[in-house]
Amino acid sequence: VLPGTRYYNNIMKTLRIVKRRAVGYWVTIVMNGIIYNITPIFRSGRHLSEDLMVIYGLEPTIETPNYEISSLLMTVAVSFVCFTVASTSGIIIILVGYVEANMLSLSVEIKEIWNDAVADKKEKKEYQHLKNQPMKIVNMYVKRRLVNIIERHKANINLLSDVEHLFRIPIGAGFLCQTISIVAELLGGLKNTYLEVPFGLVQITMDCYIGQKVMDASLIFEEAVYDCKWEKFDNSNMKLVLTILQNSQKT
Repeated sequence: VLPGTRYYNNIMKTLRIVKRRAVGYWVTIVMNGIIYNITPIFRSGRHLSEDLMVIYGLEPTIETPNYEISSLLMTVAVSFVCFTVASTSGIIIILVGYVEANMLSLSVEIKEIWNDAVADKKEKKEYQHLKNQPMKIVNMYVKRRLVNIIERHKANINLLSDVEHLFRIPIGAGFLCQTISIVAELLGGLKNTYLEVPFGLVQITMDCYIGQKVMDASLIFEEAVYDCKWEKFDNSNMKLVLTILQNSQKT
């Protein structure tokens, strides 16, 4: 992608939003873990982050050195879980967001392809030998751009498929664990689990949100393909548009 082009600028515009999305998610998960770890400091007496959780072999937990060891183990465990989840999910958010940015940018490119072809014909002098065939000049430009769009669209589909294949099992297992944990937290009473509930809800919400954003971007691309003034193209370019449209309906 060449810097300064419309395609590059549109990608960067969307990626800035994706960056804020990933950073916001990461900060939310990590802060949830930090707050969970420091809550015992603000309570009178000796308390763990979760008093009902007893570590095997460290009973009674409120006596020294069991209390200090239990506090250290729980703090390390919670920090490890939060940082791991935040960082792993952050990578997925960025990868999926990159696909979304490309799809939205390709939507603009294919929607403006005819206008770009007409403008290119007027600006360049390399088509002087075809000046009596203006439509041929335009369609030559359109064909080059359509082939490029097909290649980029295919690369996006492959990237999304690779991400889905790589993270399918972890995401599925995560959804199952989060569902069980949220049910258990609600059964345990929100007054006791009010810090655990946001941890699961934020993950499920973000997974659903980024998935929906990719679906919306694919739909926008599909609509842009049909709105690219394909009726003005020659037969070979119409076939290319049909190929792109069929591929877009599969994503």
